[in-house]
Amino acid sequence: MTRWDWGFAPAITWGLPAAGCLLVWILWRYRALFRRSWQAVTVLALRMVALVAFIVLLAAPMREVSRADIVPREGALVLFDRSASMSIPEPSGTRFAQSLDFARRKLLPALRDASLQTKALAFADDVEEISGDALANVSVDGQRSDLGRALLQAVTGVAPQPRIIVLITDGAANANENNGRALSALAESGIPVVAIGVGGDTTPATLSLRSVEAPTSAPPRQRFRLTAQLESGGDGLLPPFDLQLLRDDRLVDSRLIPASPAGRVWRESFEVSHDESGVFRYQLRCQPHGTLKLLDREAAATVRIADERELRVLFAQGALTWDYKFIRIALLADPAIRLTGLSRTSSSSVLYQNVEDASELKDGFPTSLDQLAPFSVVVLSRLRPGDLSPAQQQLLLDYCGKMGGGVLLVGGSETLDAAWRGTPLEQLLPVRFAPPSSTANVDSFSLQLTPEAQTLSAFQLSDTEPAALSWSRVPPFAGHARTAEVKAGAEVFAVHPVELAGGAPMPLIAAQRFGVGRSAMIGVRNFWRWRLAPDSDAAAFDRFWRQWLRYLADGWKRPVSIHLPDQPLVPGGDIRYEAHRADGDLTEASTITARVVDPNDVEIVRERLEVPVEQTVAAKFRAEQSGAYSIELRDERDQVLASRSVEVRESNLEWRSAGRNMRLLEHWARASQGIALPLERCDDPAVLLRDALEQADRAALQSRQQLPVGVNGWTLIAVLACLSTEWLLRRRWRLV
Repeated sequence: MTRWDWGFAPAITWGLPAAGCLLVWILWRYRALFRRSWQAVTVLALRMVALVAFIVLLAAPMREVSRADIVPREGALVLFDRSASMSIPEPSGTRFAQSLDFARRKLLPALRDASLQTKALAFADDVEEISGDALANVSVDGQRSDLGRALLQAVTGVAPQPRIIVLITDGAANANENNGRALSALAESGIPVVAIGVGGDTTPATLSLRSVEAPTSAPPRQRFRLTAQLESGGDGLLPPFDLQLLRDDRLVDSRLIPASPAGRVWRESFEVSHDESGVFRYQLRCQPHGTLKLLDREAAATVRIADERELRVLFAQGALTWDYKFIRIALLADPAIRLTGLSRTSSSSVLYQNVEDASELKDGFPTSLDQLAPFSVVVLSRLRPGDLSPAQQQLLLDYCGKMGGGVLLVGGSETLDAAWRGTPLEQLLPVRFAPPSSTANVDSFSLQLTPEAQTLSAFQLSDTEPAALSWSRVPPFAGHARTAEVKAGAEVFAVHPVELAGGAPMPLIAAQRFGVGRSAMIGVRNFWRWRLAPDSDAAAFDRFWRQWLRYLADGWKRPVSIHLPDQPLVPGGDIRYEAHRADGDLTEASTITARVVDPNDVEIVRERLEVPVEQTVAAKFRAEQSGAYSIELRDERDQVLASRSVEVRESNLEWRSAGRNMRLLEHWARASQGIALPLERCDDPAVLLRDALEQADRAALQSRQQLPVGVNGWTLIAVLACLSTEWLLRRRWRLV
C-alpha cells in the first residue's frame, strides 16, 4: 500500500490560497485588456497550472513505498571460500571438497526448485566470478580470507542484485578492512545471507618448513651444520613427524620429532660431512605420521664441498686473447688450481676449454648459482657490460656477496670505462672508471707497488728479496684503464707512476671485500706481455697468478661469522644474532662495526661491538616489517668481514586460527535478516532458503522508504509549456 506525505506542508496550507487570491487580483486588474471572457479564463488557467505546480514542488511531495518495490532483484548468489584454511583435510575430505559436495547434492537442486537462477563467486583475499564447471579446479590457496570484501562485492558489484546470498565458508576470516562497509551495505539492501559453516570448530595442527641454513662451502671430511627453521600452527598437539635429510635426492639421515604443543617456531639441526668434492644439494623434508597439514614440506640449500688445496677458476672472455693461454701455462705447475675457459668467438658461438663434464656450461655463461658453485674464482677478461645480461650480472653479485666467490675483471681502457656505471656489476668493482679519454694512453709505464701490496703474500714474487725489488724488474706495460676514484674500503695494490685519479696515484690493481667474497680488477692492457717480455722472469709471472687467484678464492674463509640462535623470525619483535671471532688474523683490535639494513635498504642499526678473539658477542635489531634484512660486520677500514641475509616473514595468517567460526557467521546473518547453520545441520536447504526469503520479504514490507514525487524533467517541461502557451496566445491576441 502506497502512502503520501509532504516534506513542507505549509507550502500547501498557505501557498494555494495565496495563489488563488493573486490570480483573482490579476484577472480583475487586467480585465479590460481581454476582448472576450474566454480569453481571460484561458490565460488564467494556464498561469494557475504553472503556479500550482511550483507550490506543490515547494511542498516536497513524498511517496512512501516498501523496500521490496524499489530495487528489482532476481536469482541467488553463492559465495565459495577458497582461502588456504579450506584445504584442511578432515574425515569427510577437505573443507572445500565438502563445500562442493554440499552444493552439488543439496544446494543447487534446492535453488532450481525455488526458480532461483544461480551465480557463483570464489573469494579469499580477492573475489572472482566463476562458472560451476570451473569450481572443481579452483586453487584453494588464498593467504587471507576477506569475508567483508566478498559480501560487499555480492551486494554492490553484481547486477541485478540477488534475492539471496548463500555463503559457504569456515568463517576463519583474518581480514577486516571491508567489514564496516559490508555491514552497512547488507543492512541497507535487505538481502538475506544464508551462512553455511564448514569444518571443525578447532584449528588443526599445521607444519611449515620455512627455510634451511647451510654454509656455502665446506672442506671434505669436515663436519658442518644444516639448520631447518620450522613453524607449527593450530591448537592442541602437533603430531610426531620425521625430519629427513637428503643429499641430491638420496636419504642421508632421519630424525623423529616427537609430539609437541602446536603454535611455535623452532629450529632443528643436522651435523653432516662428505668425503667427495663437488656441488651438492641438501634437502630437508618433513614426513608426517598420519594426518598432518603440511604448508611447506621441503626446503633445500646448495653446498660446495672442496678441499682448501683444490681451486677451480672460470675464465670468461669476450674474445680470444693471450691472457687465457699464459695464465693456463702459469697454473700448470700447481695441480690444485684448475682453469676452465669460456670464450665468445662470435655473437652466436662459444669456445669451451678444459670443462670437466659434458653438461658443464653447455648453455654458455652460467645463469644460476648452482652452475657457478663449482668455481672459486670467476675471471672476466675483455668483456663489456652489454656482454652479460642484467640477470647474469646480478648472479655474479650473489656469487661473490653471498657464496664467497672471487670475481676479477681484467682489461684496459677499451673494456673498463665509465660504461660500467649504472650496471649491477658496478657495485662489485673496487673502483669507479672514468669516461674514455680523447687521447689513447699508450705511453710505456711500470707498475708501482703500494705499501699494502708489499706486505701481502700474493705479491711476493721471490722468497729471497722484498716484493718492491721484485716488482721493479717487472717489464713496463702500454695502455691501461682510466680510474676516476677508489671506493671506500677498497685496497689499492698497484698504481700508475704518473697519472692521478681524485688527487691520488691512479690505481691499476685493486681489490675489496664484497659481502663474504672478494672482488678485484687489473686495469692493465695486455697484462700477459709480462711473461713474453725480454729479460722477463716467467716464473715470477706464474707465481703471481697462482698466489693472486688463491687470494681471491679465500673470501669464504672468514675469521668473523654471524650466527642466528633459535627464535621466531617474525615481524614486530627483536631478532637476535651472534658475532663470533675465530682468530686474530685481521686486526689486533677487537672492535667491529655491526650494520643492519631493512628490506627498504634503510640502515636501521649501526653500532660498535667488542668481539675478542675466540669469543661470541650477542646483539639484536628490531624487525618491524616482513622482508630480507641484511647484517654486516665491518672492520676499522669499513671492509665487510661477514654478512648474511635474514628473512623475516609473517606467520601464515590462515593457520593462526583456522577453526570454524560460527559466531562470526551468525553476526553476518543477523545483520542481513538471514540464517547461519553448520553444514552438518543443513539437511534440507530448501527449508533454509524459504525461511530466509520469507523473513527478508517481511522485513522489506515493514521497511518503508520515502521517494520524492514530481522532481523530474517532465514537471519542468509541463510548467514551461504552460507559460509558453500563455505567452503565445497573448501575442496572437495582440495583448502583448
